[in-house]
Amino acid sequence: MKFSFNELGKKEKSVLLVYGIVAFICILAFIIIPFPKSASSWLALLFLLVSFCVSLYAMKLAFENGKEIISKIYGFPIFKISVYYVAAQAIFSVLVCVVASFIRLPYWVTLLVSVILLGAAVIGIVITDNARDIIEDTEKKDVRDTKKITLFKIDIAGIVDRCKDETAKKELEKLSEAFRYSDPVSSDATKELEDEITEELEELKKEVAENDVEDIIEKATEISNLLAERNKVCKAFKK
Repeated sequence: MKFSFNELGKKEKSVLLVYGIVAFICILAFIIIPFPKSASSWLALLFLLVSFCVSLYAMKLAFENGKEIISKIYGFPIFKISVYYVAAQAIFSVLVCVVASFIRLPYWVTLLVSVILLGAAVIGIVITDNARDIIEDTEKKDVRDTKKITLFKIDIAGIVDRCKDETAKKELEKLSEAFRYSDPVSSDATKELEDEITEELEELKKEVAENDVEDIIEKATEISNLLAERNKVCKAFKK
């Protein structure tokens, strides 16, 4: 994954700058404060710097990869997990340095706890990122599933407006109401019926243009029956 500072937004650059300053202060403090430097202390510093890197990567994953605003909103919990990880690792690193100044702290204790914190953070980031993908895919699928009935509503509204005969128009308005209160979610089971409805609506447009009242009423009845059958299929597949 390529990283370009110029591609980052203002907020991302600010976070990067803050992390850079904090990392520099941590390294400087570690070097100039006169306390015994043990293997545990060096490991604590190393994993603290690793936590910064993980958090920055999480920021990139959360905000830069999501192109849409809603994706960036869903990405915020990913970054929040990484911030919690940095805070936890920072607290633990300070404790290690303090404790190691008074007693001999086995390096494996620091290593084990730091690896556990890192693993928990990575798992949390991965799970949250996958959850975001699932939510986005579900929302996109919902949009696709309701698109067909939305187009039907638009079509019938236009047909009603073009109808000149008042008797036929009343029947078309009833059909429009039927579309309005139909199940909005399409599926593979309703595809065949919806294709028939699409063809019938095209025929209805022609009959409205010709102002053939009897054919308009007959066609509206046929479409209404198809629509009722579609709704029964929708209901059956929801059980």
